[in-house]
Amino acid sequence: MFAKHNGFVAIKFRKDLNIIDKTITHRHVYQYWKTGINNPKKVEDITLHHESSSIKTNCPWQANFYFGKCAADIHLTKFNNSHNHQCDPVSIELAPKNLRFLQLILDKIEHYTIKGN
Repeated sequence: MFAKHNGFVAIKFRKDLNIIDKTITHRHVYQYWKTGINNPKKVEDITLHHESSSIKTNCPWQANFYFGKCAADIHLTKFNNSHNHQCDPVSIELAPKNLRFLQLILDKIEHYTIKGN
């Protein structure tokens, strides 16, 4: 909710579960959805190269939460609220986690798969 209110998309980067009870989460790490850098797999043959670009921005935004084994509260252990780019609310709809099929398309998929017409 914080990310959407501030015009960017955060994704779960890391999630550590309790070894015994898998329903208890001990650590959550959230990052900006375009964080990181692009590491292309280059080959020696120049004819196999193609022009490409990356949407990765290497944004440092990160939020870490920790819930200890004997604790009663969730703690915010790290919060880096800086961006190296302009936050654009339009990009929220373009994020892969927010892309959904329209209900009309879902109805057609259901019609063709279940009814077989």
